[in-house]
Amino acid sequence: MNEKSANDPRWVAPFLAALREGRCVEAACREAGVTSSTPYHRRRTNDAFRNAWNAISVRDGRKVGKAGPD
Repeated sequence: MNEKSANDPRWVAPFLAALREGRCVEAACREAGVTSSTPYHRRRTNDAFRNAWNAISVRDGRKVGKAGPD
């Protein structure tokens, strides 16, 4: 996925970058300027975002969890 795609909200790239750097979801949300429910909602509704997040989680050896509440 190209995180800088015009179809992505501005928070997506900083959020995924923070995850790649090893930050937890809550810290990545703070860095991206969104509430914690925002990326979970996008993960449920956007295949490319879900795949990008899963690839980071798998690469970093973190367990890929289920999408949380909205």
